[in-house]
Parts: sequence; C-alpha cells; structure tokens
Amino acid sequence: MRLIIQRPVRGLLSRLKDAARTAPCSQPTAGCRGLRRAALLAVFVLGSAQAQNLVPNGAFDSDTSGWQLDGAGQLVWSPMDANGAPGSGAAQLTNTSPSSGFGTGFKRCIPMTSGTAWILSAKAMVPSGVGQSLLNESRPAYRFYSDTNCSTPIGGPIDFGPGNVAQFDLWQNFGPRLAVAPPQAQAIELRGLISKLVASGTPMALFDDYVAVSDTAFLNGFE
Repeated sequence: MRLIIQRPVRGLLSRLKDAARTAPCSQPTAGCRGLRRAALLAVFVLGSAQAQNLVPNGAFDSDTSGWQLDGAGQLVWSPMDANGAPGSGAAQLTNTSPSSGFGTGFKRCIPMTSGTAWILSAKAMVPSGVGQSLLNESRPAYRFYSDTNCSTPIGGPIDFGPGNVAQFDLWQNFGPRLAVAPPQAQAIELRGLISKLVASGTPMALFDDYVAVSDTAFLNGFE
C-alpha cells in the first residue's frame, strides 16, 4: 500500500506533532500521557505510514524480500493486497507442522537508529477454505534485541494485539501499538505468526502493511 499525503494533511500532521510535544502536563499523570498518546496516534493514522515508515518492504508490493521464514512452513508472495491495490500484494504464511502445538512465523530485523518510542501497526487475514480454522492463532508481533542483527532477544515476542484474526476473509487491523524499547535495545524485530492449535489441516494467513514509526520526541510523557 502506498499512501499519498496531500499538503493540507501534512500541515495537520505538523500541528498534531506539536500538540503531542506541548500538551499541558504539569505532572506525569495518566490523563497527561493519554492526551499526548492521542495526538501521536492521530499523527500515525493520518500519515506516518507514508512519511516515516521504517519497515523496508512492509507493504509487500511485489515480493517478500528482506523477510525470513522462521519455523516449519512456507513464506510466499500473494497478490491479495489488504487494500485491493492493483500491482501490490501481501505476505502469505503457511504453517506446515504435522501436529498441533507448533508455531511458524516470518520476521524482519530493523536496527534502531532513530529513537526508542515506537508506534507499530499491521494487518492480517485468514482466508476461508479446507484446512483453515480460526482456533489457530494468526497475528503480527514484535520483539526487541540487544544487538543490531537480532540474535540476542530481550524477552519473548509481544503481540501487536489485542487478540488474533477473528473472522475469515476479512483484513483485521492490529495497532497502532505503542512499544517503548528497553535501554539496552539496539534492534526491533517485526513478525507474522501462526500458532497451530488444531491437529488437522494446514493453516495459512496473509499479512500486509507493516508500519513502524520511531521518534524520541514523543517518548517524554508516555512512560
């Protein structure tokens, strides 16, 4: 997906950023943090996906290059774009585990070079068909690492959340999600996951429009 941000919207985004930075907060209260968070999320929804997205090939316009399969399965490109954009597509993940209780995913490592307050978003969809079940869990997730090549994790994967894909044949939005990196973090890894909970079948899901926005200007006041 490619968004085209018109000049009036860019001006609005600038004003929203100023509001996020200068919201009147005499104390770090929950209400103050909520005011700044609301302004930041508005910035994200209205334009950050085009202007500041730090995820290379997060829209899977022509392939899944830069993304790596993780587990027993298959990762291929699909023309089923989340927004119906001609010429674009999505990542198609299949979990080929022979029994239940196993997860499969795909991932991309992004070194952290522009801040520690991240806003994340993605979309996922489970097509209906033989071998498909919504009891299997399909969802995007993220994980922080203490090195730039994502080999030393800090904790386990965290879902964009809440929940998993809940309906067949319907693209579900996950996020925007605020993720504050630990001080030692040097990279963030974005993932698509399928946890196989039903023994029969070969679960498959589509993922698209991964967006990650990072800006230290917004960190003050959130935590």
